[in-house]
Amino acid sequence: MTQEPPPTGSQPPITSSLDISPPRPRDRTPPPINPSSLPQHQQRVYTCLRTQGWSPQQCDYYFAKIPSRQRHVHLVLRHVEGWNEEQLSRFDQRCAEEYLPEGLPPPDPEDDNIPVSNFWLTHRLLEDGNLRRKRVAKRMVEEMDEVERAGMQERQMEERRRREMQEREVR
Repeated sequence: MTQEPPPTGSQPPITSSLDISPPRPRDRTPPPINPSSLPQHQQRVYTCLRTQGWSPQQCDYYFAKIPSRQRHVHLVLRHVEGWNEEQLSRFDQRCAEEYLPEGLPPPDPEDDNIPVSNFWLTHRLLEDGNLRRKRVAKRMVEEMDEVERAGMQERQMEERRRREMQEREVR
C-alpha cells in the first residue's frame, strides 16, 4: 500500500500514535560545579556544606538556587525597606564575607521521592538563606548613620505612595 502525500492545507495531517506514555518530567538537575572555579567566598560555603555531610550534587543544587534567593531578598530590601542600589551592593559584599550556612544539615534523601522534586530542599534553602541575609541587613541598618536612614525612610514613603496610586488606578 502506498502512502498518499500530505495534504497541502494549513492543517497538518492527523497521525495516530501508539505511544500513550505520559511525558517525562524535565531534568531540573543543575550542572555540576567545579569547587576550585568558585570565588573564594563561595569556596568557603562549599567547604562548609561538604563538612556538614552535603553531597556534591546537593551542593550543586544549593549554588544553583543562590540567584533566586538573592533576588527575593533584594526585592524586599529595595521595595519594602527602601534600600538603594549602593546599599544593596554593600549588602551583597557583606553577605559574601560573613555568610556561611553553618548548622544547615544535608537534605533528607526521601525529599526527592515527592512529586515536586527538591521542593523541601528549595524551601529550606530559601528560608535559611533569607533569614541569615535578613540578619546581616538588620545589622547593617543598625550601623547606618541618620542621613542614610532618612533616605531609606523617604524611599519607603515614595514606594507606598506609588503602590497606593497603582491601587487607585486599578479600581
